[in-house]
Amino acid sequence: MAIDDKKHYKTCLKLLSTKATGTNLANKLSDLSIDTDDPKLQHMAKGLADLVRPKIGEKDAKVNILELAHRFKCSTGPGHKQRGLAIEQVKHYCDNAIMSVQPEWQIIALGQGWTPPAARRAA
Repeated sequence: MAIDDKKHYKTCLKLLSTKATGTNLANKLSDLSIDTDDPKLQHMAKGLADLVRPKIGEKDAKVNILELAHRFKCSTGPGHKQRGLAIEQVKHYCDNAIMSVQPEWQIIALGQGWTPPAARRAA
C-alpha cells in the first residue's frame, strides 16, 4: 500500500478551495494542524482556522477561503490586504511542497535547518 507522502499539503489546498461553513473549515484546519509534522503548515493551518471560525454572535455562513482572500485583497479594511496575502502564501507553500521532488520529511527537516550530508561536506 502506497503512502501519500504529501497528503497534508493536498488536504490544505482542498480546504482552501472548499465552500463550507466557517466552523466546519476551522475544525478541519485544526485537525490538519494536529495531524501534520510540518511546523510551518501547523502554524498556517491554525491561523486559517482562527480566520474562518465564526465569532460569537456571527452567523456561521459558508465560506471559500480562496474567495475570502480575494475579497480581503480588494478591501480597504485594516489588515485585510495582509490577510489576503497570507492566505495566498499558504496556497503557494502547499503548491511548492507538492511539486517538490523532496519527500515530506525532507521538506520539514530542511525547514528546521537540517542540511543533507553531501551539502555539509561541500560547505
